[in-house]
Amino acid sequence: KAENIGNTFTLVKTINDWKFGGYREIPFIKNNGNGYKADEKAFLFKLKAGEYLKINQTKYKDMAVYDATYYLPTFGSDYDGNNSDI
Repeated sequence: KAENIGNTFTLVKTINDWKFGGYREIPFIKNNGNGYKADEKAFLFKLKAGEYLKINQTKYKDMAVYDATYYLPTFGSDYDGNNSDI
């Protein structure tokens, strides 16, 4: 559980063995935390064949993370996971 805890990593592994995720410094607030938040240290990353690639979120720093009641920790303004950088 990551709720109300800062400095967290989210790691996702798909059925196709893709591994990616994100880091956020500010706490994830599930209830009553609805909306975008700034997090200067938030970033996305992917792991592939023993390589690590960090994807800095340089655009829209004020929308680095998103919190909502029925969401898992979410990163960036394109929160549907449709990010071609990953």
